[in-house]
Amino acid sequence: MFDNIDNLKVHFGNFKTFKVINKKPFGKLEIDFLNSLSENIFNNREAKKYSDIISYGFWIRKENLNKIKKKYHIEENKIGLGNIFHISPSNVPINFAYSFTIGMLTGNSNMIRLPSKNFDQIKLFFKILKKLSSKKKFKEILTRNIFFQYDSTNDLITKKLSMISDGRIVWGGDETSKKLRFTETKARTKDIFLTDRYSFSLIVSKEFNKLKNNKLSSFINNFYNDAFFMDQNACTSPHLIVWKGMKKDNIKAQEIFWKNLADITKKKYSLDLFYSVKKFNDICDDILIHDNLETYNNYENLIYRVKIKKLKKNLSELRKSFGYFYEYEINNLNKIKDFIDEKIQTITYYGLNKKILLKFVYENKIRGIDRIVPVGLAHEMSFFWDGYDLETHMTRKIDAK
Repeated sequence: MFDNIDNLKVHFGNFKTFKVINKKPFGKLEIDFLNSLSENIFNNREAKKYSDIISYGFWIRKENLNKIKKKYHIEENKIGLGNIFHISPSNVPINFAYSFTIGMLTGNSNMIRLPSKNFDQIKLFFKILKKLSSKKKFKEILTRNIFFQYDSTNDLITKKLSMISDGRIVWGGDETSKKLRFTETKARTKDIFLTDRYSFSLIVSKEFNKLKNNKLSSFINNFYNDAFFMDQNACTSPHLIVWKGMKKDNIKAQEIFWKNLADITKKKYSLDLFYSVKKFNDICDDILIHDNLETYNNYENLIYRVKIKKLKKNLSELRKSFGYFYEYEINNLNKIKDFIDEKIQTITYYGLNKKILLKFVYENKIRGIDRIVPVGLAHEMSFFWDGYDLETHMTRKIDAK
């Protein structure tokens, strides 16, 4: 069926030998393969240059995968859907690897469309993967997984792949998802659309001000990773910082926070000229277009900090990248309840209990917020994502009486 498809570049696997095999989730072969992949990543000198590849390697360790398996209490009568078509986002280099991993661990064969941009991380991933897949014991992995690129505007290829898919998982913008909803599929194909989302941080000033020395450094490093790990391009990246507390506590916390964040950014972040120009243009736009700016600060072009007077609807429009942050102050959580819509994905928090935030969501019938995690865990991958249980959506349960 695929022999005559033009403009499709295969990086790993072969459509001629591709097999659809559905298995029980969390099989020994798959866990052993991923653990070996993890070991190969950690033993690769080049991989150490890319924190996203290292984070992925850490996530696929056997110890972690067995914890996930135990958490799900995998039932005997569950089996993978069959063939999953994965559509990766264009702006996150290594997201495709997580999607592939989840698809494989849930007992499926996988067709993975890679980002159109040839990120260095992708090239390195396949260099490591090809070396590992040559081992005889992992031969099956080669036959049931295929990675490729093609022009996303090529609707013919998308349709052909969709028509042989038992499930599709789409990571991308709203327009991509809208378009794919109308692409023809088999009648029983299950779709998961993980669309464009927005995230912010909530910090209790009084508790933050108690942080000293190593604990303060650890917190700042955690926030740095949340924000700069993907240059604020991921849906999980914080764009807005909400400070909760009395005015005097907020002022003190902000002074400490921004100074320390600027210091660590200066040491760790590589400032590209393009990033600097873009942030300068963004602040000019904010000054000229919006009437909601209270103050703004520039920390050697590494960080732009913009304090806003009040929140407005469409909170997700407060979105920039490469170290551009908005901030807002509240003394009561209810001050933000009317601005959280279904676009809001993740709240990273510090200084209050997660139970308080869950209560806030339930009592106010909040339509958004699918993840509530401590600062530092913004990008931690999970089988629960955007409110979906991916293990359930990518398997079927056999009702046997």
